[in-house]
Formats: sequence, C-alpha cells, structure tokens
Amino acid sequence: MLRRDEELTRVLMRLGANARVGIWPHRDATSAYAIAVDREYSEIVATIEREEDNRRVRRSHAGKSTSAAVEPLRQAIAEGRTAEAIALMKATGAHRCV
Repeated sequence: MLRRDEELTRVLMRLGANARVGIWPHRDATSAYAIAVDREYSEIVATIEREEDNRRVRRSHAGKSTSAAVEPLRQAIAEGRTAEAIALMKATGAHRCV
C-alpha cells in the first residue's frame, strides 16, 4: 500500500488480508485503509473497498446477495429474538466474519 501498488493490494486482499487492522497501539490510525485515505491514494482505497465487497459476496451463501443473506438475521435482531439470531449466525457462519 505504501508503494501505491494497486495490484499487490488486490492480491493481498484476495488472500485474506484485513486492510482495516493496524499495528498496536494505534491500530486504527496505522491500518492500510486509514493510511490510504489519509494520503489520498484513491486507487488503493477503491481497490480495498472493491475487494471487501467481493469478499462479502463470496461469503454470502447460495449465491444470494449479501443483503438478502442477512435479512432474516437483521429481522430477528430488530424484533429481539436473540436465540433465533444466534442460531442464524451459527448456521451461516456469520459469527466468524466479524
């Protein structure tokens, strides 16, 4: 990211890198995403955001869009059905995506 290498950023993101986690003790300020935004590396920011979106789509099950995949969970949370929300997260693996 510091070299503004868009292709390397794309590859790292596809391999599972988290561009929003930085180095202790200033994790937020030292993340690749925060640095790219701060330095106005718009192409790097766009690559990170695009790859994060692609990752969410890949993680959604059965080819559903991300919003369609989480709608039952969102509804259960909104209605205070905690046990059902937990069961939905465990069934879809959503609890591992945070």
